Amino acid sequence: MNLDYQYFNRPPRSIKSLDLNKGDESVLPIYNVAGMIERLNDLLGLQNDFYPCFDWTFPPPIFSPASGPCLVEELFSEKSITPGRFSIYLHIPFCESICKHCYYTAFSIKDPKYLRRYTDYLIKEMYMYSNILDNQTCESIYLGGGTPTYLPNNLLEMILTNIHNALNR
Repeated sequence: MNLDYQYFNRPPRSIKSLDLNKGDESVLPIYNVAGMIERLNDLLGLQNDFYPCFDWTFPPPIFSPASGPCLVEELFSEKSITPGRFSIYLHIPFCESICKHCYYTAFSIKDPKYLRRYTDYLIKEMYMYSNILDNQTCESIYLGGGTPTYLPNNLLEMILTNIHNALNR
């Protein structure tokens, strides 16, 4: 199977261990392998056109490094669906362990200094956007990852306090 993964941080795990081009019938002995390859190619082609099925990354794969905005002002220059309102997504990419079935970008880091360092940079980034988002209303805050609750309570509190401070200046 020849798929282009240039916009993804890794290929889907579901096809890593199975080379469908070989037609190895010992792997799938009860199925029509040729028909299955054709069907999987069709499905993966559809899924990877715009939204890769369960291969979510941050930043979204539709933003390639070459075509991203150069300035914060450019990033927020497009009109919002609801003018004057915005939502925030904070990616917390840490987990106790990395699950084989999970396709999120996540790291199993135990050292608290790295968690604190990530939190510090996340907060710096929030303040970077604060002037641009001035006089607008934050409708929602999404915490995702990983496992956001993997962060110690003091770091989560620090993030939420700084969101409030950055957006209410």
